[in-house]
Amino acid sequence: MSTGTYPLQALLRLREEICSQRRQALAAALRTLEQAERALDQARQRHASHLEQLQRERGRLLDGAAGEVVRMQRAQSYLTRMESCTEPLQQAVQQAQVRRQDQDRRVQGAREALALAESERKVVEKNREAFDERRRHEALARAEVELEDLIASRRGGA
Repeated sequence: MSTGTYPLQALLRLREEICSQRRQALAAALRTLEQAERALDQARQRHASHLEQLQRERGRLLDGAAGEVVRMQRAQSYLTRMESCTEPLQQAVQQAQVRRQDQDRRVQGAREALALAESERKVVEKNREAFDERRRHEALARAEVELEDLIASRRGGA
């Protein structure tokens, strides 16, 4: 490896490492997003199940002997308790949605960081290639001059 390309090689390795880290960060963000989506689905399922149970119980309890005051009071008390459980479940759904949105933003940020790192790596790679090409041309030009000098010295000495 020539000493002129060493800084570019080091920079290229650095850019490649950054790209690798960005890929790993994106993969981790995607895994966390999947977990957030599963948690959101579970919270929604629990909430829907609770609402279905509430509807069934409301129907079952209210279909019975409507004239019985005690039974109606018990039913209302039971339904009130069940309805009080609805709000925490709704809050859990909202919190899961917020976490999922946060993970969406993190995934997007990781994608953008990876794209930037890839772009920077490509710039360094192109600069290295251009530098290597200039070095080859310079070496070829020097070789041609040396060859011409050698031919001229042989002609002059002959």
